[in-house]
Amino acid sequence: MNTKLNSTCIEKECEITNREAKILYSFFINSLEQPGYSKTFSLLTLDNIKSLQYVVRVIDENAPSLEKVPRFKEYSDECEKLLQRFADRDEQGTVKRTADGGFEITEQYVEYNEEKAKLDETYMDVVQRIAQDENLQDFYLEEKIKVILVIPDDFENCPETLPPVIISILEKLY
Repeated sequence: MNTKLNSTCIEKECEITNREAKILYSFFINSLEQPGYSKTFSLLTLDNIKSLQYVVRVIDENAPSLEKVPRFKEYSDECEKLLQRFADRDEQGTVKRTADGGFEITEQYVEYNEEKAKLDETYMDVVQRIAQDENLQDFYLEEKIKVILVIPDDFENCPETLPPVIISILEKLY
């Protein structure tokens, strides 16, 4: 901890969720160039970035990921080929896109769904994992981790302008 913080802050071993660690780290990184916080909070921010940097890297490296699933890349490539094959095209032969950037499929919708069902059957293990992945990711983010954070010695000394999500995390640490 920066010695200039000795009279106003404490180092505390905290048990927070992986999600909270990522939220705090993101907030502190985004605060680096933002005005409006005290010198004390700015120094606290720098110390916490150092503490959380390694923790967040470990969280990210160990997070469940579809890329780690055998045959996911192969399945993903085959899905892309189907989309390309059945997508609607304009007069120049360019694939039409929806407002959100997806492939527009109207003319060969039934054919696409039949081929997609066959592909899904071939890659049933991957399809099932994709369905479970959202739950796995959420479960992983709720796991607890211990980290040493620098926090104001009194909750009342936290800046009034902190976002509610940060206040809710910090409040639990007192």
